[in-house]
Amino acid sequence: MLYRSSIEVSRLTRRQALRRLAAAAAAAPWAARPALGQASAPASASAERPNLLLICVDTLRASHLGRFGYPRGVSPNLDALAANGMLFRRAYSTSSWTCPAHASVFTGVYSPAHGVDNPDCALPPAMPTVAQLLQGAGYATQAIVSGPMVSRKQGFDRGFDDFDDRTYVAAAQVSGVQDPKLVEEILLYRTKSADLIRQNAERWLFDAPRPQPWFLFVHFWDAHADYKPPAPYDNLDPSYSGPIDGVIKSDYVNADMPQTDLHHFMSLYDGEIAWTDSQLGLFLKTLVDRGVTRNTCVILFSDHGEEFFDHGDKGHAHNLFEPLIHVPIMAYWPGRLAAGAEALTPVSLLDLAPTLLDLAGAPTPEWMQGRSLKPLLFGEAPALPQVPLFGALFFRQRSQLCILDYPLKLINDTAARTFEVYNVADDPAETTDLYPATHQLADSLFPRLQAWWDESSAIHARFA
Repeated sequence: MLYRSSIEVSRLTRRQALRRLAAAAAAAPWAARPALGQASAPASASAERPNLLLICVDTLRASHLGRFGYPRGVSPNLDALAANGMLFRRAYSTSSWTCPAHASVFTGVYSPAHGVDNPDCALPPAMPTVAQLLQGAGYATQAIVSGPMVSRKQGFDRGFDDFDDRTYVAAAQVSGVQDPKLVEEILLYRTKSADLIRQNAERWLFDAPRPQPWFLFVHFWDAHADYKPPAPYDNLDPSYSGPIDGVIKSDYVNADMPQTDLHHFMSLYDGEIAWTDSQLGLFLKTLVDRGVTRNTCVILFSDHGEEFFDHGDKGHAHNLFEPLIHVPIMAYWPGRLAAGAEALTPVSLLDLAPTLLDLAGAPTPEWMQGRSLKPLLFGEAPALPQVPLFGALFFRQRSQLCILDYPLKLINDTAARTFEVYNVADDPAETTDLYPATHQLADSLFPRLQAWWDESSAIHARFA
C-alpha cells in the first residue's frame, strides 16, 4: 500500500491552526538574530575542545520536516536549526527501532557488532561507549533520557557521570503501579515529558558551575506513539470527528482505515512533532541567550522514523524501508559551521561517535565502523568517499538486512529468503522492486552484505 498522507492542507481552519502554531513558535527567534550565538557570557571550552550537545528526537520521520519538503509547517525550530547549520540530507539509521539504533550511536558499530537486538540485550561489557571515551578525554558527561528503550539495562549509562532516567519516570507516575507489564505500557505509550526534559537540561547547564568541556546527551521521546500532544498541538485537524484518538494499538488504526481517519492519526503525530519542536525552540533560545553556542557544537538526530501503512504497517520496528531508516541528522555551531550547508554524502548514525571524538580531539578506536563527519562539517571536503551503509532488524519475528549503495538498496529478508532492490533516488517510496527484472543488482550487492556481516561478527567476538 502506498503512502497515503499527501492530503492537501486545504481547509481554511486548518491553515489558521498552522499559522497559530507558527506564531506560537515565534518564527524561531533564536535563529533570527544577526549575532547568532555571540552573547557576552563567557565560555571556557576552547575551540579545540568544544562542548558537545547531542540531541535525539525519537521517532522523527525525516519526510515530516519542512526542510525535507513537508508542507504542514510543524517543525519551524528544527527547520531553522538545519537552515543555520548543516543538514545531512541522506542520513540513515542502522535499524528501525530505538535500542539498536542508539547502541550504534553510542558505540560507532552496527547491530551485529554490538548485539543489542532486543530490549533485554546489553552492550558487550568490554566495548567502550563514546561517553566513556569522552569521559577518559576529560569531558564531564551527562545524559537526560525520556524513554524506556534508552536505559541502563542496555548499558547505555556507561560513561555518563549521571544518567538521568528519573525525570520521565517520575512524570509517568508509576510508583504505585504493581504490574510490570502495565508500567512498561505506561512508559512506552503514555509518557509526555519534553518540557521536563528541556528544563532538566537547562538546570544541568546553568544551576551550578559546570566543569568544561562537557558532553550532554538529551533524548526527547514524545513523538513516539501514542500520539497525545498537548493543546494547541492537538488541533491540526480541527474539523475531524471520529474515533481516532492517537492510540496506535486501537482497532480503528489499520491498513483499511478511511482516509479521513488516517489523516487525523497523522495529524496527531505531527502535533507531537510540533510540541517537541516548540520545546527545542525554547531550549535553543536559552542556549543562544546564555552564550553557550559560542563554544558548543550541537548535533541533532533521530533514531528512526514512523510508518503510516506506506508498506502495510504502522509504527516502526517491522521493516527497513525509507520511512523508518531515513532519518534527519543536522549540526549547528554558529560562526564555525557554514549556515545552510547541505551534505549529500550518504551517512549513518554510527558516524556520530567518531565525529564526536574527532571534535573533542580524541582518537577514534580502529574497530569502530563509522567515520568522522568533521571534514564535511568544516568544509574541509565537499563530500566524503561514498561507502555502503547497512541496516539490520532482528525483532518481533522479523529478520532483515539491508545494504544501501546509494541510490541502490538491497533488502534481504533472511527468514523468508527473499530479496528486494530499489533505486531510492528515482523511487523514494520504494514501490518498484527491481530484483525480478535485474537479479544482477542483488548479485553485485550481496557479497558486500556478507563481508559486512563477517566484519561485524568479528568485532562482536572481540568484545564478547
